[in-house]
Amino acid sequence: MKHYSTPYFIPPTGQQLNTTEWIFMGAPGPGAGIHIDSVLLPSWQAQLSGTKTWTLIPPPECYYVCHQLNATVYKGDIIVVDTNQWYHSTHIHAGDISITIGSEYE
Repeated sequence: MKHYSTPYFIPPTGQQLNTTEWIFMGAPGPGAGIHIDSVLLPSWQAQLSGTKTWTLIPPPECYYVCHQLNATVYKGDIIVVDTNQWYHSTHIHAGDISITIGSEYE
């Protein structure tokens, strides 16, 4: 049973039948520490509640050309990132708890 729709910008052929789906919940303060994921595909993540800032650190092969990015997502925003390539961490802003859903895509 599906409780959400795939974002409109992910083509129907991009959503795999056996992809990993997530729900993340957290209180204000540090979220996930710096890490890189080990999943099969890139992912999208939709912010359902709260505000979260992602810190994205480029992969080693891009280190001298790419720069660290910070992206703040608010309720209703969607971020698309290859968490297999970009090291990342999150920080949850004061206010509501953070609730995020997401899935892999191809």
